[in-house]
Amino acid sequence: MLWLVAGRFSLLYSDRYNPSYNSLAGNTHRSFNFNVIFLNEYPDYEADKATDKKNLLYRIGKQKGLVLYVAFSLLTSLTMFISPLWGIPFKVVYFYLPFFIISLYIIVMIMQKKHEDGKKLEILCGLNIAVNLGTSLSYILAYI
Repeated sequence: MLWLVAGRFSLLYSDRYNPSYNSLAGNTHRSFNFNVIFLNEYPDYEADKATDKKNLLYRIGKQKGLVLYVAFSLLTSLTMFISPLWGIPFKVVYFYLPFFIISLYIIVMIMQKKHEDGKKLEILCGLNIAVNLGTSLSYILAYI
């Protein structure tokens, strides 16, 4: 939903309308939404396996799930960094940098399998939500 607000800012504060903006912002935000939901499936993996609940993580397995999570995170961050090519003000990159660092931290922690500890996973999920919201905030602030 926040990407719609970010899209509205692009219409109000840009000197030219860029129709690819809403698509770009939406896809970026949807990718981070996917990561928030996907990371939250890890604590339930064993229970889902025992009850034969066929969510995406159960179907592809934990290891491939990690690869998918990392790939989505990196590709989404790349999209943020190249978004000025589609007319988004370049300062979006500066606003996004702190959230990119948090995203990299999450990736490193996941690669080190820290998400297997329930307490650390809880923190990673919270940080993941912060990255998600920060992405939209970066788009909005870029137009102010």
